[in-house]
Amino acid sequence: MIRRFVPPPIEALRPCAVPGEIDALGAMRQAGYQEGFAAGQQSGHAEGFAEAEARTRAEWAKDTTEWRIKLDELTACNTISHGLAQLLAARSADYLTLARQTREAIGAALDLLFPALMAHAIGAEVLALIEQALTDRAPEEITVRASAETIAATSAQGIPPASSMRLRLRPTPDYPPYKADISWTGGGLLYEPEILLRKVTDVLMNTTLRKDETDA
Repeated sequence: MIRRFVPPPIEALRPCAVPGEIDALGAMRQAGYQEGFAAGQQSGHAEGFAEAEARTRAEWAKDTTEWRIKLDELTACNTISHGLAQLLAARSADYLTLARQTREAIGAALDLLFPALMAHAIGAEVLALIEQALTDRAPEEITVRASAETIAATSAQGIPPASSMRLRLRPTPDYPPYKADISWTGGGLLYEPEILLRKVTDVLMNTTLRKDETDA
């Protein structure tokens, strides 16, 4: 019986590794694994840190923008509120000064021209009528010019106009959020001599009638 020749495997032709070489190969494999693991871990950490930093920067930029918008709105509202307060305070002071000066001037003139009338109680009534006639004012109008964003923030805050005047908010291009121009118009003197004369005549007539009734 003839047996067919079967060549040995290639591995069999290689020299057998001694125990020292086996240990060296194992150490090399372990070192290579640890080096690759460390490199991958470092790369993953760097990528994760970069993503976290980018996300944090984006959130911070968004929050900063929102805070800046809120600050601009508050600054705008404070600017307009402060300006209106100053304007209304000046208006009130002007009216008080006008009323005082008018009363003093009219009183002095009536005392000089009609001393007997002013010595009577009716003199005070006539003086009050004339003073009111010379201090009554037409409706006023306050105009606020500011940027559209400032006007919107002001309207949202509900800044109320004074009851005797109209408040107009006019958006004006190129105005920064913290700037506002406030102007006051109207409020002119409402002097109607015919009505004043009729009121004074009524006061004098009523006083004369009361005097006649008392004398009778």
